[in-house]
Amino acid sequence: MNTTVRVRRLTPKTRTIVDYAANYGEVESVETINNHNLSAAFDVLVAAGFYVTPLGVNFSRDPFQNIEAKSTIGAGVGYVIMRDGPVEWSVGVTGGYQTTTYVSVEAGEDRRVENGTTIGSTDFEWELTDDIDWLLEYNAQVGLPEVSRAFHHARTALSFDLLGDILELDVALIWDRVESPQPNAEGVVPERDDFRTTIGVAVEL
Repeated sequence: MNTTVRVRRLTPKTRTIVDYAANYGEVESVETINNHNLSAAFDVLVAAGFYVTPLGVNFSRDPFQNIEAKSTIGAGVGYVIMRDGPVEWSVGVTGGYQTTTYVSVEAGEDRRVENGTTIGSTDFEWELTDDIDWLLEYNAQVGLPEVSRAFHHARTALSFDLLGDILELDVALIWDRVESPQPNAEGVVPERDDFRTTIGVAVEL
């Protein structure tokens, strides 16, 4: 089961975005996936296309990656490359503070790690036809000063209108990567990459 919620509020000078994604799955009554990701950002347009993000937050958990909780708070800047017409495209960079708590760690390792982070992101949406949209989003969280503490997330999706602009069929491919997975207490190292394909019906209001 995959759940995705995006809430956007736009004005001529500000933009508020809240995103939530969750995945849960079982095979023969054995849990195979269970993760959550919540992010929110407030942007203020300061000059033609340029904006500042005075506050951006993110929270995620993925026990299968040995991550009990990962939270980030920061601020940054960005630029809206295209906004009018069929294409919306923006890029941004954020600096902040990150805390990661692992489910379990080997003896002598810290279960809770705090570090600085820088986040680069891009969001691209193209209205291919009146009934088909293509979405591409990517962000990379790079730890400071330990750049090996990096996390990547990418999602690309095709959205087909089924009932006007309200009901849609979404087909998505999602990639998550942890550059340096933390071994658990038994010394098991989680896989770096996680690929998912989702197909579902969406409601847009």
